[in-house]
Parts: sequence; C-alpha cells; structure tokens
Amino acid sequence: MSIVLKHAQHERIGISFKYNEEYIEKIKRLKGCQWDPEKRIWTIPDNEKIVKEFITIFKNENVVFDPSITKTKSWDIMRNTSNIANAASGNNISRMKSEMEIMGFSRLTINAYVKQIIRLENFLCKPLSEADITEVKQYIQYLINSTTSHAYARQAICAYKLFCIHVLGRQEPEIGVILPKRQKSLPDILSEEEVTRILDAASNLKHRCLLFMVYSSGLRVSEVVSLKIGDIDSGRMMVHIRRAKGAKDRYTMLSQYALDALRAYYKKEKPQVWLFPGGKDDSEHLTVRTAQRVFENACIKAGITKNVSIHSLRHSFATHLLESGTDLRYIQELLGHSSSKTTEIYTHVSKKNIGKIVSPLDRLRIKSDQR
Repeated sequence: MSIVLKHAQHERIGISFKYNEEYIEKIKRLKGCQWDPEKRIWTIPDNEKIVKEFITIFKNENVVFDPSITKTKSWDIMRNTSNIANAASGNNISRMKSEMEIMGFSRLTINAYVKQIIRLENFLCKPLSEADITEVKQYIQYLINSTTSHAYARQAICAYKLFCIHVLGRQEPEIGVILPKRQKSLPDILSEEEVTRILDAASNLKHRCLLFMVYSSGLRVSEVVSLKIGDIDSGRMMVHIRRAKGAKDRYTMLSQYALDALRAYYKKEKPQVWLFPGGKDDSEHLTVRTAQRVFENACIKAGITKNVSIHSLRHSFATHLLESGTDLRYIQELLGHSSSKTTEIYTHVSKKNIGKIVSPLDRLRIKSDQR
C-alpha cells in the first residue's frame, strides 16, 4: 500500500492512503496534523522539522510523491532524504542538462524539463531507465485528469521523449495518449489606473525600477532580472535583450520616465554588472521568484484583486500600446514574438474597438425603480 504526499493549501502537505489504523496512529504523533473531511486526507504543516519526522516514521513504507508536491517549501528535504531511487542525484540528470545546453535550450526550459523528469520518477518510485511505457502513460493520464493544465502534460511528454532519446539512447517513444485540445484562455489585463496604483505601491526604488522596466518595455520576468548595465542604451533609448526565449536577441523601447528612475537608482545603489543584483554582492542577479514577490506585494498594497502576475504587466504593455494606436507588427517586434498569431491575442482583450460599441441596454429608456 502506498502513501501519497501531495500539495495542500495554506502551507500544508496532504497525506493520502487507504484506511490503515497503524498509519493513522503514526500520523497523530506529528505536531499540527489535521484531518481534512472535505478532501478526506490528513495534512501536516509544511515545516522542515515536521517533514523530517514524517520521513523518519514512514521510512520503511512506500511513499509516492504527487507532482504537485514540488510547490511546497520542504520539497528538497523530502527528495534528498527519501529512499526513492531516481536520477536526480545521478549522472542522467547531468547528461540531460548538458545535452539541452548543447541544443540551445534556455536555462528556464532546462530547469522545467529536469523537474518534470524528477516528478515522473518520484511518481513511479523508480528510475526512468527501469520504467516501461505503460507506467509513463498512466502518469500522463494522471496529469490530464488532475488540476494541472494541458500544457503541463504536454511539457511532461516532451521532457520524457527528450530524456529517452538523448540520455537513454532509445528511439522516440510512442506515448499514445490523446491530449485534449489546447486551452485558449485570454490574459487578465490591468487598466492604466491599476498599473499606476501598482507602480506607486512599490516604495523601494530598486523594486519600482524593476516594475517600471517590465511595464514600459514589455519584458518577461526572466528578461528583466537578467539585464546588465550595458543593456540599457540611453543614447538610442533602447533596451538590448540578450538570449531571450528561443535563444533570440532583440531590442525594445526604453521609456524616458523609466530611464530617469534608473539613473536615480544607479546613483544610489551603484550596481556594477547586473542592473538588479541579488544577494549581498553583484555576482548574481535578482531571482525570478524575488521579482514575482515584488509584484505580489505591490498588488496587495495597491488593493488589486484581479488574478494577475508580474507577466500581466507585459500583457498590459502590449494591450495599452494597441489601444493607443500602435501597429500590431511593431508590438510583435517589441515583444519578441516569432509569429504574429501570438501577438494577435491582444486584439481579443483590447477595448479599442469593443469600447466603441454601444450596448443595446444603454439604448433603452427604462424607468427607474421607484419602489
């Protein structure tokens, strides 16, 4: 019988298994354990000490990691102390990274694929070299039926195929799983007033400049944290984005307002290499997660309730340019989209044309309710 660890809300880890009195008694020894009657699982705090106690108590049991478990704070502790034999600590993952680097994949894509392989091995409780295609199909089907997006399932398939071909030296595997059609969702767009509130809420000069650059130049979060001092071309009022998505370089616009803020920031902080250094020295740039937290904190202070992320500033940049009359082809260049079809999504969220249409309700003369 397996014990399944999964991500639970509010910084808790879910523990699922078929009814077993011995397991229940063991779990009750853990401080802060709770029974969730709605989900019908036990949960424990996502706490290093408690997680280590759990691993010690159940060290002789078959513990399986649900793919969602990587969202927890204690993921590394569970992976490193578990007895699951996967390639995360072996040569296979190193070989996979090397092969992907040679093939020109970005660091973010490499990390995403590696995590997919680790999750798959943890789900199967064995190295992929020992797994058969039927077991992998079960995992993919599990992803399709779970709350993960269909794109996530596609990424898992791509990672597995790459691993088989370039690490295990096998032919491309036939997964044979019919994936649902791609979900066509539209991005949430912030109004100009909402963007203003968010930018005003970032009181730290460094953080404000970071958000300025994302919105004013339409940058991805991975691009803004990777900017170097020399990438800001104030003479031509442009920003040089190096090795962006698809290993492509591009130029985008530099806002005068953002440049003025950057000069004040540079005078105060004096960064040497990275425009937004992380840690105590200038040897590394700010992490993507830190940039995301900067945006999240600004949204909280600004009272923004929309389901948005720092990437929404990039979406809003494109939408606001379109609404102000900028040609879609120029927006495509600024964003670094290979296909115009990708940029055309902003025509569906722009109010430029829809805003001119008068609702039929507004044409009616309805008497006010006097009751």
